[in-house]
Amino acid sequence: MNSLQFKTQWSYNYDCNTYEYFVPANIAYPAGSKTNGKSTSASLRDWAIQNTLTYDNTFGLHHINVLLGQSAEKTQSYNIRAIATGWPYETISTLNVASTATDAKTWRSTYATASFFGRLCYDFMDKYLFSASVRNDGSSRFGSNSKWGTFPSVSAGWKINEESFMKGVDWINLLKIRMAFGKSGNDRIGNYAYYAHLGTFNSSWNSILVPGVAPSNIGNQDLKWEQTASLDAGLDLSMFKNRLQINFDYYSNKTTNLLFNITTPLTTGFNSYLGNIGSLRNNGWELELTGHILSGQFKWTETINFSHNTNKVLDMGEISKFVSEQWPDMFSITKVGEAIGLYYGYKTNGVLTADDFDAEGKALVPIISGQCEGNAKYVDVSGPDGVPDGKITAADYTVLGSNMPNLLYGITTKWEWRNFDLSIFIQGQSGGEVCFLGSRQYDEGGMNYRVFSHWLNCYKPDYEKLYGAGNDPIPYAYCKQHGIDMKSWDGKTVNFRGNNQNRDDRRLYSATYWRLKNITLGYTFPRKFLEAMPFIKSLRLYTSADNLYTHSNYPGFTPETNSFGNNTVFQGFDYSSYPLSRRVIFGINVTF
Repeated sequence: MNSLQFKTQWSYNYDCNTYEYFVPANIAYPAGSKTNGKSTSASLRDWAIQNTLTYDNTFGLHHINVLLGQSAEKTQSYNIRAIATGWPYETISTLNVASTATDAKTWRSTYATASFFGRLCYDFMDKYLFSASVRNDGSSRFGSNSKWGTFPSVSAGWKINEESFMKGVDWINLLKIRMAFGKSGNDRIGNYAYYAHLGTFNSSWNSILVPGVAPSNIGNQDLKWEQTASLDAGLDLSMFKNRLQINFDYYSNKTTNLLFNITTPLTTGFNSYLGNIGSLRNNGWELELTGHILSGQFKWTETINFSHNTNKVLDMGEISKFVSEQWPDMFSITKVGEAIGLYYGYKTNGVLTADDFDAEGKALVPIISGQCEGNAKYVDVSGPDGVPDGKITAADYTVLGSNMPNLLYGITTKWEWRNFDLSIFIQGQSGGEVCFLGSRQYDEGGMNYRVFSHWLNCYKPDYEKLYGAGNDPIPYAYCKQHGIDMKSWDGKTVNFRGNNQNRDDRRLYSATYWRLKNITLGYTFPRKFLEAMPFIKSLRLYTSADNLYTHSNYPGFTPETNSFGNNTVFQGFDYSSYPLSRRVIFGINVTF
């Protein structure tokens, strides 16, 4: 019968690549190095199968759709690498000719998932909508005690405009409220994370160095799915013959059993292990407005979207906070009751001036040992009793800000006139900070670095008072002759001599920006032009430009940056990320 359908899908993918290089001795670097070569090969095999049984039917005013399914997927990878040096003759570059093999490794990896799922959809008069589903997912990435997770979901919607009491409100085309609740799982932790891996280590037996193997991490057979429970409430409103559309969503997501490296006593031989711990909540909203402002020969459509998100750590097991370090330059702190991964370090309050020292050079305000006039002035936040103690120590580290913006937005403008079309897309955000870690190379003010021009106007103490009359090291006459202003001070740039800490708020900048993300201009040839080519249904020429302009006060390449990938506690750190490329594309779209 037509209302019952069975569908099966199967796919197989094979991908492989080989990479080789050979460097003769006469061009090897540094000079005098041996001939060297390398050969690597990698292959990836992936297969997937899915079977579904669907029942779909209408009974009067009732419509029902039921789906049952099963799926499985397996990915296998194999890699080999060989490196060698010293070719007795270089006319043959294969590795078997080399005199010394320096590296030879192979490694394999397998990842498999399996799922059983079902879904029920029901609507009455296309006015009352209901859906429920459940999945049972298994992953090879979890321990033998907990490979499977169950994830249900349910949703409902009501088209209020279809009710009889709304029939007279003809300026509303759609008024729909909806709500959904469901759970989802996360297994993105890499393969074999629950195993106790073996590493190669050396030991001493009778004063002889003996190689061996030993666990290199703590295994966890109870490692299980990270789960996120999501609640979403939404409103869809379309008015004035669909000229104005409003879509609004509010959501609240709670993630539990977080997959995280949990600190463990060093007496175990390790400093952490991967486990499930704690919970995290994300709340936010999204709003999209679409207006078809003009229609007819000239069309104008405007779409604006806004979003806001906040997160809060709810629980971290036996600890209430932890501090993470990225390079020796900046910390982040994560603690219960606050957002995850807040910037953490010293808070500054201007610059130390001559008024902060007495006639003998003794500081009249709290300073760090080695600080002098012109260095950053740090705020004495607290001592052991929670009150200022007159000293600047690690106890004065405090929360400095967050990468989380207050608002994200996008604006899309589309114009159409005859066969021409033009679209402009602007995106941006308001609020939040970005930590410019790249300033450790660009903005330290010292020698052997490329520095920003504001260091010309950094704080300058009275050098003649320090070194004696006539011993000011700055060549003011030369600077004046060449139009260089070295006497002014910009009021905020410290003197790079002395002791300025890197872990302070001087590396934080506003992440507020807006960007002209894309402009696209196109022309669609009229059907009359294509009559001589009946095999072509449509033909469109276009040109598109990306990342044309960004407005921000950030000295780095872009405030929309993140140098440390998916590392949750280090979002918004910019260690000289590669800039966004500005590009122009010319293209043609042809439909046959």
